[in-house]
Amino acid sequence: MTSPPTRDELLQLVYLAIDDFNGASPPQPLTRAPDAPLYSGDGLLDSLGLVHFIVSLEQVIADQTGRSVVLADEKAFSSHRSPFRDVPTLVDALQGHLGTTP
Repeated sequence: MTSPPTRDELLQLVYLAIDDFNGASPPQPLTRAPDAPLYSGDGLLDSLGLVHFIVSLEQVIADQTGRSVVLADEKAFSSHRSPFRDVPTLVDALQGHLGTTP
């Protein structure tokens, strides 16, 4: 991708990271859906699972876009609403990181 990815392309990147995460046979696999929960009070991902998923997503973004992005920064973890709680919120955060528009 030479131009910033669209929202749909970002969703596909998240799906690739979900596939990678699920390929490692986690105790609780993630759902590949546009409104799927990721990291919430329900404990879908534990903290180690979240780290694994974030690393997978950062690698997918680098591989597919040629752009390096750090998603686990101070802003993400100090935010009142976690950008990792569900797929739509994560895609919103990726739009901010990669300078895309809806």
